[in-house]
Amino acid sequence: MRFFPLPRLAAAFLAVTLSAGSAAAHQVWIEQQNGKASFYFGEFGYNLREISPGLLDRMPVPQAALAGKDGTKPLSAAKGEKSITLDGTAGKGESITAAVTDYPAFERKNDGKTVRTVWTPAARYISGFDALQPSLALDIVPTGKMLDGKVEFQVTYKGKPLPKAEVEIVALSGWALTRRTGEDGTFAATFPWKGPYVIETKHKDETPGKRGAESYDAASYVTSLSFTTTEGLESPAAPPAAKPN
Repeated sequence: MRFFPLPRLAAAFLAVTLSAGSAAAHQVWIEQQNGKASFYFGEFGYNLREISPGLLDRMPVPQAALAGKDGTKPLSAAKGEKSITLDGTAGKGESITAAVTDYPAFERKNDGKTVRTVWTPAARYISGFDALQPSLALDIVPTGKMLDGKVEFQVTYKGKPLPKAEVEIVALSGWALTRRTGEDGTFAATFPWKGPYVIETKHKDETPGKRGAESYDAASYVTSLSFTTTEGLESPAAPPAAKPN
């Protein structure tokens, strides 16, 4: 367990520029409050949310969907000043997903070779811990199982379990806990505080390929799973809001 200290926050973001590669160091996540769902770009644990005008302008509008017992329906998305608003909310047994599949590719030198990478940030919001089927390229879903009082989740890549994936569980206060998936892609966790959480995982696929007409050398993914718990201890306050880039 740990809290993110503010000096680390300052040091981390002094180095951030407005390049596509630097933007790829961020995450995306979904929050649902007051009857609406919002897609954020920044760092949840640092209380950093990018805005427009600013780095949020570099984030394309995601492809979003609401999934439930009656199937899946697309959601429209509209970019605002502080987030991208999605025109739907997840009720009991439902989930919202949103993925950006057209973020501009970026290039970096690696041992004198130019490596072209495509980045796919994605997010899922759940209203509870009912079992869900994965649908994002890199996904985190609850399995519907409890293990010794812990909630079980599974990380998948292209529909298959992803073993040895590192996941980070972050609470509103900046408290964080790291887990690693087993051979079946599962991990289990408890949540000590009431309030919102974001679970994040990353994966890099170094198989060359094409995204539309665009060729790439590697594909990088970051996906978050967010939810709000009503059980546990009263949460410590969130850190002061970080200044957007």
